[in-house]
Amino acid sequence: MLSNFEAESNILGLVLIDNNNICKIIDLLEPNDFCNTANKIIYSEFKKMFEAGKQIDITTVAESLGARLKDVGGVTYLAGLADSPVANHIEDYANIVKNKSILRALKKNLAIAQQKIETESDPQDVISFLQNNTMNLKTKSENGDISETVETFLNDLENRYKNKSDIYGIKTCFTDLDDILGGLCGQQFIIVGARPSMGKSVMAVNLTTNIALKSKKKVAMFSLEMSNLSLVKRMISNLARIDSYDLRDGKITDKQWKDVVKFSSLLATDNIKLYEVTMTLNGIMAECKRLKIQNGLDVVIIDYLQLIQGLNKENRNQEISDISRKLKLMAKELNITVIALSQLSRDVERRPDKRPKLSDLRDSGSLEQDADAVLFLYRDEYYNVNTEDKNILEAIVAKQREGETGTIKLAWMPKYQLIGNLDYVHEGSFDPSVFKKDEKKEPEVVQEVMKVG
Repeated sequence: MLSNFEAESNILGLVLIDNNNICKIIDLLEPNDFCNTANKIIYSEFKKMFEAGKQIDITTVAESLGARLKDVGGVTYLAGLADSPVANHIEDYANIVKNKSILRALKKNLAIAQQKIETESDPQDVISFLQNNTMNLKTKSENGDISETVETFLNDLENRYKNKSDIYGIKTCFTDLDDILGGLCGQQFIIVGARPSMGKSVMAVNLTTNIALKSKKKVAMFSLEMSNLSLVKRMISNLARIDSYDLRDGKITDKQWKDVVKFSSLLATDNIKLYEVTMTLNGIMAECKRLKIQNGLDVVIIDYLQLIQGLNKENRNQEISDISRKLKLMAKELNITVIALSQLSRDVERRPDKRPKLSDLRDSGSLEQDADAVLFLYRDEYYNVNTEDKNILEAIVAKQREGETGTIKLAWMPKYQLIGNLDYVHEGSFDPSVFKKDEKKEPEVVQEVMKVG
């Protein structure tokens, strides 16, 4: 049975008996969740009256329905609803009605998908249809009980108290950035914005390798602009400290070959997942959910947000707003950190001071609103040849929902596609020859060498 008339009637009757009951279910149930046409019309009227602050009883509902009263069975049917409930279990009845509604919706969607399959539609169209119509189905309401949240807070605080000297969240291994952010925490949506050539993709690569190889957490990187091969080349250049142009042209020494092989082995870890084809929002969300369940997932990095294909093709601002909101919801649902790189508007170029501001976020004000933190990247030497800040990348924390803002400086070494802490700026200080030949000990040695960056 895909409907329950008795549960629907009991819900309506309990609201007629006590208007406060509608507060317990209004966030969960919509009129279309009712299968019976009369019940659907009555509940819709209940919602309108409740939102308007009107009393809900047999007389007022009959008056409000007007000519439609006959469509629901008249006053007799309303009176019967008020007499039907035998117990005040409205939340239980609402969950029954909602679950039946979801099953009907699933059946309908599967029938449409089956029809699409039989007409030999593009498989991706079928997948997108199912994702769009099933991912946001809500199966139960919240009861607002704070006790579990308080317990979680106390447990988190105890852990932080016991580890005062350590960063609470996942370390990016950029010391000053970790200090100001407190690391990367679950349910966070972070925007990293910059103008072209400021180092967004380099930052994404460095964050990926730092989090996966140093912090030992699982990262998924969706690169919508660069191929996986290009990303791996950058990662090897970064880790082995080999000029990226030499890697591109194959101009490396025998010793560097050995280093490439060693770091390639280190890089081939289950902690890193790279994607270059998945460009739709639904595709990214579905893959992240699969990874979380099957492989584990801590951080998602997207390079970059404006290249994600949403659903609203007619209004770009609205499309970006939808993408931003859903990425934030995904971070909450999966308890992960989502880092989305973002282009900035050209307004930056028109100002004497080229350092970005929150108003420079491109396409939508929702990016600033939805983000838990907003970081901007800036290199003064790009604009000022005679600057004193050569080989310096500024990371400007312009917004942080639960912390301070400020600017930190990082070492910028594009030759190696490397961003590092300021206390590591000497290119010659990294010597891959320190590796031992003992294969069993090599991973530990690699890890120690990587700490210098």
